[in-house]
Amino acid sequence: MRFPYLKITRDERKVPLRNRAERNINTIQARAQDTFRASPTVDKIWATTKHKDFTRKTREFIWKATQHAYKVGEYWTHIESYGNRSTCPICNEPEDTEYILMKCKAETRSTTWRLANEIWAR
Repeated sequence: MRFPYLKITRDERKVPLRNRAERNINTIQARAQDTFRASPTVDKIWATTKHKDFTRKTREFIWKATQHAYKVGEYWTHIESYGNRSTCPICNEPEDTEYILMKCKAETRSTTWRLANEIWAR
């Protein structure tokens, strides 16, 4: 008999992380270690995607970015006539979420981070 009201955690389901998600988790832990001298656990990182201090859209963004769920970069390479979407039109570099957020030379990236810093300061 199933009990739909029971919560089952990731550990109980034994669902393995997707390779890209695992790489993103490792990157998050390494960057946190470099920045804060502490590395969050995998459970703590996933808990962030449910934290009520963030809006639903922000939590969804964090989850999708960590899962590599956005349709950027490699996603487009296997679709006929859309392969050009896999590279940045500004820098001509292969795109992924980390590249778009952290490395791209486009003015919109620096504007986004400037605004994010202003909001965070409030």
